[in-house]
Amino acid sequence: MHELSLAQAVVRLVEEAARRHGAVQVRSVRLQVGVLTDLDPEAFRFGWEVITAEHPLLAGAAVWIDRVPVTVCCRDCGREGPARPPGVLCGACGSHRTQVLSGEELDVAEVELDVRESGCAAEGAS
Repeated sequence: MHELSLAQAVVRLVEEAARRHGAVQVRSVRLQVGVLTDLDPEAFRFGWEVITAEHPLLAGAAVWIDRVPVTVCCRDCGREGPARPPGVLCGACGSHRTQVLSGEELDVAEVELDVRESGCAAEGAS
């Protein structure tokens, strides 16, 4: 199940970013996942819940998965647009000579953090 290793990698990335920003808690994470990645969202969510339960900074953080459709650029007709099944055929002319523009990504698009107050007012207090 590669979803578990992907969830571990995303947890590491988010945890590092949260620490850099001085977060006290990660509220949610939004992923952009291309339909060609063959990621099972339910298996990923299960792995996410198991792994984040062991990381206090991420415990209880929601994960949202936005699926990114396949878009291609056709080398025959020059059109950019949605692919046509099966595979990555040009939606306009049906050519198989295409370049995938989107649909293969797995990106952390957004992280919602709770960040500690700066505490500047307390520094000069007596």
